[in-house]
Amino acid sequence: MPFARLLLSAFLLLPLAAPRAQLPPEVVQRRIGLADLGFPDGVALEGLGTARELFFPLPRGADITGATLALRLESRAIFEGRRGLEVVANGRSLLARPLPAGGGAVAVDLPLTPEDLARGNGFLRVTLKLVGALTEDRCLDQRLAGERLDVLPGTGLTLAWRGAEGLPVGEMLRLLPHDVTVVTPAGPLQPGEAAAALAAAHALAGTGRRVAFAAAPPATRGADGTWIRGLVTIQRGGEGARIAVVEAAGAPALAIAGAESEAAARLLGTAWREAAIGREVAVQAAAPVPRGRAVPLAALRGDLAAQDVVERGSWTLDFSLRDLPAGTRPTGLSLDLAAAQDGRGERPSAVALLNEAIIASASLGGETPARLRASIPDGLVGLDNRLRVIVQRRPSGGDCAQLPVGLPAQILPSSTLLLADTAAAPADFHDLSPRFREAVRLLLPAAPSAGDLAPLLSVLRGQVAPGAAISVAVGLGEAPTGPFIALAGEAPGWLRPTPLRFDRGRVTLADREGRTLFDITGGGPGVAAQLVATSGGTPGLWLRPAAGGLGVPEVLSLDRGDVAIADARGIAFAWASGRDALVRIAYPDQTDVLALLARWRPWLIAGAWLAVTALLVGVFARSWRRRRGGA
Repeated sequence: MPFARLLLSAFLLLPLAAPRAQLPPEVVQRRIGLADLGFPDGVALEGLGTARELFFPLPRGADITGATLALRLESRAIFEGRRGLEVVANGRSLLARPLPAGGGAVAVDLPLTPEDLARGNGFLRVTLKLVGALTEDRCLDQRLAGERLDVLPGTGLTLAWRGAEGLPVGEMLRLLPHDVTVVTPAGPLQPGEAAAALAAAHALAGTGRRVAFAAAPPATRGADGTWIRGLVTIQRGGEGARIAVVEAAGAPALAIAGAESEAAARLLGTAWREAAIGREVAVQAAAPVPRGRAVPLAALRGDLAAQDVVERGSWTLDFSLRDLPAGTRPTGLSLDLAAAQDGRGERPSAVALLNEAIIASASLGGETPARLRASIPDGLVGLDNRLRVIVQRRPSGGDCAQLPVGLPAQILPSSTLLLADTAAAPADFHDLSPRFREAVRLLLPAAPSAGDLAPLLSVLRGQVAPGAAISVAVGLGEAPTGPFIALAGEAPGWLRPTPLRFDRGRVTLADREGRTLFDITGGGPGVAAQLVATSGGTPGLWLRPAAGGLGVPEVLSLDRGDVAIADARGIAFAWASGRDALVRIAYPDQTDVLALLARWRPWLIAGAWLAVTALLVGVFARSWRRRRGGA
C-alpha cells in the first residue's frame, strides 16, 4: 500500500500527455495564458513568505472535459537555504515541493478535478507561495536575502469543454482568445457598420486583447485543434441591435447585427456586459456607468488590499482622463488610511505621490483613520497618471531577539479622487479625452473598408474610453455639433484658423535662428494632429495624413500640447503653439517678411549701427568745421 501511494503521487506530478493531433469538432480547447490576465511579461514573487494570486476565467455552465494548470517558473537565490513552492487552487493544495538549490527552472503540469473548478464561481483562483528559511539565526533579516521566483509567460491554464455555442454572450466575451479578428462585410462599409466594428474592437482592445480587422474570417484553430483566435462578425440586415453567440470558421464567435449595431458593440465596452446572460441579446441602449463628481479609488486600476507593513508598504493606482465623466478634471485627493499600532507609541507615516510628485503626507495612528486631503496643482495631471501611496514605519523586533513583525495598513474604501467641472476650452490634447467620454463622431473623407479601420482604432485607443458612443460620417461638408475626430487632407471650411497651415506649400519647424529642425510635409507615412475647434466653438481633433499616407503607432496617445507629428514609431514631435517659444512654424515656399528679417537680423543690426555711427560722425565733423571757421 505505501508503494501504491508513492506511485500515485509520482504519477500526479508527471506532465500530462501531449494533446491529441486533432480535437473533436464539438470540443473547444482554450489555453488561457498570463497575457490574457494582463501580465504579458509574467509576474514575480520577491522575498521569502510572499504570495501571488492569479484568477483564470472558467466557462460557467459548460461541460468541462479536462483542465490542466501548467506552471513555468524560474527561481533565483543568492544565499544557500531551504526554499519551497506551494500551489493552492480554489482552496485546495495542489503542490508543495522544494525548489532547486541555488535556483533554476521549474516546469510542472497539474491536472485539475471538476471539484477544483466548481468551487471558484466562474474563476480558478491560483495562489503561489514562496516559502522557506535561510537560517535559524534571528540576527539575519531574511527579507534582504534577494529571493525571487519568476512566473514566466509560459504559465497558463488549458481547458477543454463541450457546448461552447450555448454559452451566454457575457461568458463568451470572457473566454475569447488573446488574438481576436473583427470580421466586416467586404467592400466599402456603411457608417453604422464601421462604427460597430470600431466600437467592438475598441472594447476588446480595452481588455488587453490584440485586435485585427478582416473582410473574411481567418483560421480560428491551431494544428492540434486549440482555439487560438476569436471572431467578432459584423453582419448586415435586421432591425435594432443584437449580439449573439454563433459558430464561425469552426469555433464559437460573437455576431453583431441590426440597423443600430453600434449600440450592441458598445455593450462590450461597458460594465453592463456582465448582464448579457443570454445566448442572444437585444440591446436597446448601452451607456457607461454614470459617476458623480468624486471617483472612488477602488474604481481605479490597482490593488487596495490591506498589507502587512514591516518597514514599507506601497499601493499603486493608475487612472486616465479618458475614464473621467464628461466635462470634468481631477482637482484633489481625499485619502483615508488606517494602520495598526505597534504598542510602542510610534506612528507610521504616509506619503501620497501623483506622477512622482508629493502632494500629501501625514502621520498615521490613533483611534480613528487619518484623512489626507490634497489639491492637485495645475499642469501635474496628464492623459495617463499614476498615484502611489507609501506607508513607512520603524520595524518592531530585531536585535537578535525576535523576527520583524508586520502590522496591517490599508487604504479605506471611502478614499476618492475629487473632480470639478471645467468649461474652459481645451488647451492640450488630454483636455479632449473627458469630452469624448460619452460620444465621439468620426468624420472621414470616404467610406472605409476593413483595411482602413486599424489606424482609426489606434486613435480611439489613445483618446477615447471604451464604451463611448461612436458614430461615423462620410464627408466633411457639415460642421459637427459635438466632440469630433476629423481625418482630412485639407482643413474643412468650418474650422477656426489652425496653428499648422497646409495651403502654403512645405511646412517645417525651425528654431529661433531659423534653422530647420523638422520637415513636417516630407517623409513617409505619418500624421499631423491638431487640437481644433469649429466656428461655433465645438472642440475636436484634426488628423492630416502625411504625403506618404496615414501612419500611426499601435496606440496614438496625444497628451500635452496642441500640435503633434507622429508616424508608426510613435510621436516624433509635440508642442503647444501658444506656449512654446523654442520652435516656430516656417513655410519655406512662402516669402515671409518676418522670417527674412529674422534671418538677416545680425546684418541688419550691423548696418543700422554703421549708419548711426556715420550719421553721428558727420554731425560731429560739421560742428567741428563750423567752430574752426568761426575762429
